[in-house]
Amino acid sequence: MTDTEIKRIRAICEIAHVKEIDDVSDGFHTFRQLYYQRMMLFATIVKQNKDKAWKSLRHEDGELCFGGGWFVVGIDTPEGSYTYHYEDTFYSLFDCIELERGKHWDGHTEKDVTRLLSLEQEPILDKIRAEIKHFMYNVNPSSSESDYACNYILNIIDKYKAESEDKK
Repeated sequence: MTDTEIKRIRAICEIAHVKEIDDVSDGFHTFRQLYYQRMMLFATIVKQNKDKAWKSLRHEDGELCFGGGWFVVGIDTPEGSYTYHYEDTFYSLFDCIELERGKHWDGHTEKDVTRLLSLEQEPILDKIRAEIKHFMYNVNPSSSESDYACNYILNIIDKYKAESEDKK
């Protein structure tokens, strides 16, 4: 939202005797409700993509976000990063790595929110397969009994994966 748009909304609020912009409603939801829902949805995306997400109380230049009391949380997607700022009371809601300084802002705007659609979730069977292979080759590389059990489980995973791909 541009400064001009914000000033226009504040002027409308004053005329309508609305004390807080957060209380402006379209008849169904207030700004406050919609921003809260957006925050919860982004927290979910961050939680599901912890390896790509980060948060910081400071911007890239080391300055506190908006002079303090705020933080930036971002996620790196294949199409570029996307970030939001939130009040620091919500810092613990975002389950991701904490950085001393935020990452470089690449100039993204609200129009780039579609970058979030480029995030892909690794299928659960692939994650399980990777964990089993890690166990076989790194944790317990010498046991023929565990090799047999792991290979048996890998074959089951391959069977279910093939069945799910056939249904597509």
